[in-house]
Amino acid sequence: MTDPQWQDITEPSWLSAKVDQRIAFVDQQGGFDAAIEAGAVLAVFLSEPEDNAGPLEITRWEHTCDGCGKYLPNDLHGGRATRTYRGVIVEITFGCCKACSELP
Repeated sequence: MTDPQWQDITEPSWLSAKVDQRIAFVDQQGGFDAAIEAGAVLAVFLSEPEDNAGPLEITRWEHTCDGCGKYLPNDLHGGRATRTYRGVIVEITFGCCKACSELP
């Protein structure tokens, strides 16, 4: 994501649920196989732009809250959620608005 404002937050329940879903999706796609063999850290985004996204759509995705879907070109907060799954450290990068970062 471009120019996020990084901050430490207590992980909201919406984020925990989306992280778990993302890990399950990556695992289903075989994304952990090479990382397990290499003993590597796997870094992924919480969401992805569409496969055929152009520059404008990618820029919009980079500035959209992963929690509520609101477009925030100047006020998106970024962070990383870290998990260990199948022996692999998984770093998931996300962006969220202030309101979503303060949810329980």
